[in-house]
Amino acid sequence: MGLTIVGTIAVSFWLFDSAEGNPIGLAISVIGGLIVGWALGKTAEFYTSDHFAPVKKIAAQSETGPATTVLSGISAGMVSVAASVILVLAGIGIAYWGGEETLGNGIYGIAVAAIGMLATTGAVVSVDAYGPIADKLEE
Repeated sequence: MGLTIVGTIAVSFWLFDSAEGNPIGLAISVIGGLIVGWALGKTAEFYTSDHFAPVKKIAAQSETGPATTVLSGISAGMVSVAASVILVLAGIGIAYWGGEETLGNGIYGIAVAAIGMLATTGAVVSVDAYGPIADKLEE
């Protein structure tokens, strides 16, 4: 992630140095998108991994019956959405501000931030594709 941040700043100055405003604005938009994408992944991991409290709480509720398990799972799911929404809203705000700083166009900043959020997709997809291969080797 650090190399992507440094590269983003360099490319931003290279492409938008002659543009009106501050060329660091679009770099901030991309970096904001990158950080929000990473934070969304960590949030999803927190609410779905058995190493953290939400899943442990749902598992503990399963001892009292199916109704409490379902209700606990639904409530944990509803709470998990709040963190994701707050992260996306913060990312949109940062991206809009960054776009306004560079080109006077916040929508372009939001579009560039979306590219930043997708920067880690290649690694995630390759790890997901490797899963069935590793499972087959264990057999």
